[in-house]
Amino acid sequence: MNRETGKIHVVPELIEQKFEEQAWKHPKVEGVNPLPVDFATAEAFLEFVLEHEYQHTVLLKETDESLADYENRINNAALESLGLVT
Repeated sequence: MNRETGKIHVVPELIEQKFEEQAWKHPKVEGVNPLPVDFATAEAFLEFVLEHEYQHTVLLKETDESLADYENRINNAALESLGLVT
């Protein structure tokens, strides 16, 4: 997400690669929880990625919030928005 323009730049090859790697099960940031879902298609994963990035625009990081806690909160909001968790 480019905060200046408000645009999300999607690289289809990268989405496909991350889908095949099941990146949502192996977070790169220490303390970020793996997502409790399995995406059936790269398109479903892309939908989550886009919603995740959108949530960054509406949920700002709290002053004392760790990066991991913030990313977990963003992930949970995106999953809830997509109806993937209750």
